[in-house]
Amino acid sequence: MSLFRNPTRSGHLLACRWYALRAQRYPASAAPAHQATATHPCLPTGLSVSSPRNVDTMGVIGWWAVKACSQPGIVSVGGYERAGQERQDLEDGGEAGIGGRPMPRRAPPEAHTLSDETYEELGPGRARVVRCVHMLTPELAQEIATSITAAIGFNVLVTDRQGRVIGSADPTRVGTVHEASVAVVRRRTEAWHDPAAARRLSGVRPGITLPLTLGQEVVGTVGITGDPAVVRPFGEIVRRQTEIILRQTALLRLELRRERAVEQLVADIASYQEGVVDAEPLRTSAEELGFVVDLPRAVLVMAVDLPPGVPGPESALGPDQRQVPVRLAMEVFQAAGDLVAPVGAAAVAVLADLVPRGGPQRAVDALHKLAGVLVQRIEHRLGVGSWVGIGAPASGLAELPRSYHEAWSALRIGRRMMPGVHVYEARDYRVWDLLLGVAPRQRQDFRRAMLSNLASQRGWPELRRTVIALVEHGLGLADTAFALHIHRNTLLYRLKRISAAIGEDARAPRVAIALYLACLLEEIDQAGG
Repeated sequence: MSLFRNPTRSGHLLACRWYALRAQRYPASAAPAHQATATHPCLPTGLSVSSPRNVDTMGVIGWWAVKACSQPGIVSVGGYERAGQERQDLEDGGEAGIGGRPMPRRAPPEAHTLSDETYEELGPGRARVVRCVHMLTPELAQEIATSITAAIGFNVLVTDRQGRVIGSADPTRVGTVHEASVAVVRRRTEAWHDPAAARRLSGVRPGITLPLTLGQEVVGTVGITGDPAVVRPFGEIVRRQTEIILRQTALLRLELRRERAVEQLVADIASYQEGVVDAEPLRTSAEELGFVVDLPRAVLVMAVDLPPGVPGPESALGPDQRQVPVRLAMEVFQAAGDLVAPVGAAAVAVLADLVPRGGPQRAVDALHKLAGVLVQRIEHRLGVGSWVGIGAPASGLAELPRSYHEAWSALRIGRRMMPGVHVYEARDYRVWDLLLGVAPRQRQDFRRAMLSNLASQRGWPELRRTVIALVEHGLGLADTAFALHIHRNTLLYRLKRISAAIGEDARAPRVAIALYLACLLEEIDQAGG
């Protein structure tokens, strides 16, 4: 799959052949046979596979064939016709659908709307696309007409394929029928109208009308009102500018659709319970996005600090700024199997592939370093703080939800207990997590029993840090003294004071561990836990 991360023309054709082989390898033999055939000028010949499951697969083949060339056309798949989309630059694509775009789905044999595509029934087993993902919406048409009119000084109107005006700088023309556009759509060529010609047509004024074409599909027209001899030089410029806007809108819509699909996939993984939830639909959704769930992975979650004084997350960062953490995370986590998804308005989840990073043990250290790089980039780009929690490695889908929730727990506990640190690993916060699950009354009773005499001692915060450091360094005096930056004799003096206060040897493992837990509970309570 990594071959297709930044697909080129050859990569797209390779993707076509890969899907063809996949279709032949996994036939749905139990289902009634149905001949699925994808045809297009750029498709390898002989791609014809039986079984209804492969209709979807062949649709993907045809779609990627159209992407791979400069010859858009109608792709016929299993008796269904899909309007070909012209080649688009996918240099910035990820792995979703091999190249960062959602895969097309098979058209059902009845008229319906699927996302931004509407299919019209042509008969048994046949349908055609009547409205594509790059549809020209009234909102977009009005924005185009208004902005271009302001730029050139002549009234611009935009119509749909039926000649209905859906955008115009003159609001009185919106909703009317522009008769000249009907002929322009049918003939796929421009037309200009002098006053005499305009009077013979309904809803037409002197000027020029040009078709708006995406791929092989005419999606509407753009017209400029004025003396044809004067406005005609603007025609080609306006048409090309409008088509560029439509292409960019289509790309943004595809990106948004992919982001929503990835975000939903991460939510499904987080809520997955082995033996309770069927894993196959989840695996299928992941495969459609070019993602394999049954690989060793670790989950990272990043929370971005919202600017102070902001009432809610929607207004905390601008729409463009809210995308920056996701984009930066994609730049940092670039392994072929990594999946990056937004989580709400101010958080990002990364399902990191551990295989190319040397396996679970070495990979966690590598992920810690990458998380630190990401925190620095967020601060540099947005000027705000961010924190990252890293879950324990997961061997496959069954363990991924645990890694996801561990990452969130590490992030939550780490921010509360160690606000000066920005990257937290779940393995370092398991004891905190366990103690936070203890009822407040039990925490208070245990802490009072262990620390009632110690807490009244002079320099108690210093003694508490000594207990914690002693246990975390394996009760070794040399390591503990080095960690506290004190002389070994100073450490022995403190331990003697602690032992005298509690009436037991503070270096005994059972006593030291009990004191350690009580000290952690006190820190939790002081931090508002």
